Amino acid sequence: MEYRHDQRVDEGRMHPDSRKKETAFREQAAKLWADEASARKRVRSNVALSAEERQDAYREVYEGLERRLEQLSDEFGRDVGKDVYEAERTLNQGTGAKFAEHLTAVTSIRDEKLGEIMATARRSRETDLERAIAVTAYERGVRPVWQSWAEANPQRAEAVKRLRSTPGPEQLYTRTALAMRPPKASPADLEPTAVDRQRAADAEARRNAPRVEFYGPPQPRRQVGSRIL
Repeated sequence: MEYRHDQRVDEGRMHPDSRKKETAFREQAAKLWADEASARKRVRSNVALSAEERQDAYREVYEGLERRLEQLSDEFGRDVGKDVYEAERTLNQGTGAKFAEHLTAVTSIRDEKLGEIMATARRSRETDLERAIAVTAYERGVRPVWQSWAEANPQRAEAVKRLRSTPGPEQLYTRTALAMRPPKASPADLEPTAVDRQRAADAEARRNAPRVEFYGPPQPRRQVGSRIL
């Protein structure tokens, strides 16, 4: 059975394992959104920085978030890919020494006879012949014969279910790496607000409070000749 790169699966039909892995990925990726929001607030509130310094500081943080997202996405893709590989191996394994010979012989059998030959092979426990008939039936589009072969074995039936209910890499990428990419602040988003400036002023006042209490309020300075008093 073919697992296509562009295979699309409705969310309600996705394999439980695939949904579980995707949920775990989203939980980890959601932390990147929280980190982005924290970085945006932290950079914006630093009123002592110039606009360029704030932009550079935020860019460095965001590029780190992108690298973390890419790593999570790669790990998720490898995990799902391993399940797909095992399912494909289940459907393709078990070809013995006579498989090629049977495959050549089956090519001369008419489509309407494939089911009958499959039944005979199954009664005789000719697994190589069964496999050869199944491959031929699938390639010719005689799916009932192939389906009966796949469903006759619990492991193969589960493998078919997994391949049919696992989204292709394109859909997985859209649902994970693209959907969970943190928002990116614009330069305007990094400009301190009036609230940010007031908080900075209040923090500065608290830091200066012990000195003001000790020395009193700062007095205006006056210049006498070349000296500042």
